[in-house]
Amino acid sequence: MTTEIAAPAICPECDGPIVEFTEPQSGIITHWCENTECPGRIGDMLTFIADRKLLEIEGLGPELAMFLAKGGYVVTLADLFEFSNDLQTKINATGPEAVAIRLRQKGFPGAACIKMVETLGRAKTASWDRWLAALGIPMIGLSMGKVLATSLNLGPEDLPQLQERFKIACSMTIENLGPHKKEQLGKHSTDAYFADVVARLHNAGVHPTPLTQAVEGAEGVDAPLKGIVFCITGEFYEVGSREHITKNMVALGATAKTGVSKKLTHLLVGTEPGSSKMRKAGELNLPQLDEDWLTKTFKENGISVSGTLDWA
Repeated sequence: MTTEIAAPAICPECDGPIVEFTEPQSGIITHWCENTECPGRIGDMLTFIADRKLLEIEGLGPELAMFLAKGGYVVTLADLFEFSNDLQTKINATGPEAVAIRLRQKGFPGAACIKMVETLGRAKTASWDRWLAALGIPMIGLSMGKVLATSLNLGPEDLPQLQERFKIACSMTIENLGPHKKEQLGKHSTDAYFADVVARLHNAGVHPTPLTQAVEGAEGVDAPLKGIVFCITGEFYEVGSREHITKNMVALGATAKTGVSKKLTHLLVGTEPGSSKMRKAGELNLPQLDEDWLTKTFKENGISVSGTLDWA
């Protein structure tokens, strides 16, 4: 005999109402706390955006996420970056060790906070597909984020205009952007809460990196990497984050792509590369560029090579 389990109606964290959402295509049912200030919801959001596939925020694990949420330090994604900016100012003034000690005195996990601040600086220039997924819009994940970022040609200064861009997307024919996803974009294009969050993120220094860019001056002598169309796989611990690498290679005239295809001229290979990308690159006989080449190229062109703590 089977017993039907009733879906929760009240959130165990804040006693707020639970709403049900059914993904139209897959039929997957999820339940959400409707209270935007619910600590459980906020903690889950922070853990979600800290994932390596999204903003790659080291130090921001479940423990710190719930500490920030339950303490009221972070309610929105914008709060997180404003909180981090304040800590960075203190770190610049007194040093990371002094700030970590002060944080521990207040009950914070000090070391985790310092690590979080270091990587949040890099997250400000994470690629647009990651940012669109991190904003928490239902049905808009990394794959759809890539399509939207490319179709709308989103640039580093477009965060304040994102709602207008969503309205444009709703009037366009875009691959895999069906009526249900357009409905979600339409809702967020007029939502005052969402408008406040993206405006504050921009003011906090968030400037997402475009997936592809046309570079000014690419026809001239200041574009030494003109003609290179590349994709990145693996990590580059001596140079910096993927966003740092992509931004500066594009600035030198190269074109960035997110996947391996016949359009590429080179595969940029770091430590622990992805097996799928390596296999496809091998099938296409793509030339490979490594970290030594990248380090040499950046140094020759006056670009910082500062490893995992790079803030560019």
